[in-house]
Amino acid sequence: MTLVVALVALGWHHLPTTIGAWDAVIWHGSLMPHLLGLAPRERTVKYGKVPMARRESNGSITEVDGWVTVEEFREKHLWKGPAVFRQAATEKYGFDPNCLTQGGKRSVQEGLEAEMGDNKVLIFKDQYNDASAELMTIHEYRKLAEAAANNKSTVFPYPRAFPQNSMKSCRPMPNDKMFPYRSLAGRLNQQYLPMPDRSLMFVSYNEGTTTKMHMDVADTLFQQVYGRKRWLFVDPEYASELKIWGDTLNLVYIAGYDVHREALPHHIPIREIILHPGDLLYFPAMTFHAVCNLDPITVGIDNPAMDLHGSFVRHWFLTLCTILNPWIVIRSIAMILRDGKWDGAGLYFDGFTKEKQRQQEEEAKRKAAEERGEVYVVVE
Repeated sequence: MTLVVALVALGWHHLPTTIGAWDAVIWHGSLMPHLLGLAPRERTVKYGKVPMARRESNGSITEVDGWVTVEEFREKHLWKGPAVFRQAATEKYGFDPNCLTQGGKRSVQEGLEAEMGDNKVLIFKDQYNDASAELMTIHEYRKLAEAAANNKSTVFPYPRAFPQNSMKSCRPMPNDKMFPYRSLAGRLNQQYLPMPDRSLMFVSYNEGTTTKMHMDVADTLFQQVYGRKRWLFVDPEYASELKIWGDTLNLVYIAGYDVHREALPHHIPIREIILHPGDLLYFPAMTFHAVCNLDPITVGIDNPAMDLHGSFVRHWFLTLCTILNPWIVIRSIAMILRDGKWDGAGLYFDGFTKEKQRQQEEEAKRKAAEERGEVYVVVE
C-alpha cells in the first residue's frame, strides 16, 4: 500500500493538463471498474462495421532525414512523441532491408516462405476477432489472404505480430543496434531479460488491413521493409475520452472507437504519417497508435522494449494498472518455468489462443448436446 501511495504521489505531477488535477483523479478513477472487469465497457464498437467517416488528422510529426547518433536521439526524441527517420532503416545505417528479396532475386512472398518454411505463427483469420487466432504456416496464411481478396464480402486475415526469429537467417531489423537508444529502464530490461531476438514482424497480404488504436508500456522502433503503412497517433492524456478498455492482463489499452472508419471527437488531436520502405519510426511508451496497410503486401518489423519509467511519466495511472496486475507475475513465472524464457508478446497473445480453445470446447459441447437432442446453454 505504501508503494502504491508513493507512486500515485509521484504521478500527481503527470496528470493530464487539459483538465484540473481533481477532475483528472475522478476521471481516471471512473475507469477502474472497467479496467478490472467489474463494469461493462464504456463504449462497444463493432470494428470494421461502422460507417466510413474517418476524421482528418490535425497534428504534425517530427521527420528527420536518415538516422542519428545515440546522444541526439536521447536528447531530441526519447519520450518526446512520435518521430520518423526517413530512409534510416537502410544498409547505410546497418540495417538489412533486402534479405527477404535477396536484392530482387525473389518476391517478398517467396522470401518469407523460404525463410519460415513449416514454422507456424499466430494468424487472426478475422482481423477484428481476437478469438479467430490459429497457428498456421505463412504459406497457409497466403492462401487464406488470396481467398479473402477474391471475395470482398469476407473478412481479411492478419497476423498481429510474430517473432522475427521465425525466419531461418533473414534479419532486416538488427536487434542489438537499438539497445543504446533506449531509456535506462529499456536497456536494463533487455540486458537482464535477454532473448535471441525481440523484434516482431507484421505481414499483411491484403490491402486495407488495420490495427485498432491502442497503447501499452513498451516503446517502439518500427522498420518499414515493404509496402506503405499509415500510422495514426493520439496523446495519452486523452485516454479516458477514447473510452478505453484494458485488454489481456492490462498489457494493452484499446480505444472504444474504430478510428479507421469512425470519427473521433473533434477536440482530440490526431497525428498521421505514412511510412515507406526504408523508413524508421519511433514512438514512446503509452502513445495511442493505430495502423492501416495501404498496399496489397506490406512487411514491417517492430523492435519493442518495455519502458516502465517512460510509461509512468507519460501515463502513471494506466502504468500502475499494468504493473500491479498480479496475474502478470503469475503467468510470467509460469511462462519462464514452461519455456525457459520470458516473452512479453507471447504473454499477451497467449490469451487469444486460450480463448480460441475455449470456443472450440464450447462448440464441441454444443454439438454433443444436439446429437443427444438437448439444448446446450452457455453460462457467462
